[in-house]
Amino acid sequence: MLTEDGCLVVARGAGLEVRGASNAPTLLKAGGDQTYDIAAVFEQSTPPQSGPPLHVHHESAEMFYVLEGTFIFRAGNRDVEAPAGTFIFVPKGVQHTYFNIGSAPARILYWFSPAAGMTSYFKELSELPPGPVDRSLLDTIARRHGVEIVGGPLKPSE
Repeated sequence: MLTEDGCLVVARGAGLEVRGASNAPTLLKAGGDQTYDIAAVFEQSTPPQSGPPLHVHHESAEMFYVLEGTFIFRAGNRDVEAPAGTFIFVPKGVQHTYFNIGSAPARILYWFSPAAGMTSYFKELSELPPGPVDRSLLDTIARRHGVEIVGGPLKPSE
C-alpha cells in the first residue's frame, strides 16, 4: 500500500504474482512505478534443484538475500554456497545465476537498482503460457528489457 507521503508498505505474502525465466512462484513486492524507479523488489519460492539460466543485467545491479534454504550462486567466475541470511551483490554487467541445492523450496528476496524495466520484464514473462519458456522467445523478451541470457541453469555437478 502506497501511503500519502509516498512510503510503501507490503505485507507478508502480499504482492503481484509474476514469474521469471525459471517459472518459480514469485511475488513482485515493489515495482519501479512505486519506488520512483529506484528499485524493483521480488520474493521468490525457488523449487528444489532449480534456478534461472545464467544471465547478465546491462542496466541494473541485482542484490539477493536468502530467506530460507541454501543456494549455490555463481557471480562472475565465482561460485559460493549461500544459506539463509546470506546477502549477495552483483554489479550490472556481471553474469550470474543461482540454484536451490535443497530438497524443499527455498525462499529468496532479490531486487534491482535501478528498476530499469525489470518490473515490465517479469510482467511480460508472466503473460506467457505456463511451462518451460522457449529459449529464443526468452532471449527476445530479455533483450527488450536489458537482460542477456548467456547460458543455462546451474547443475549441481558443475
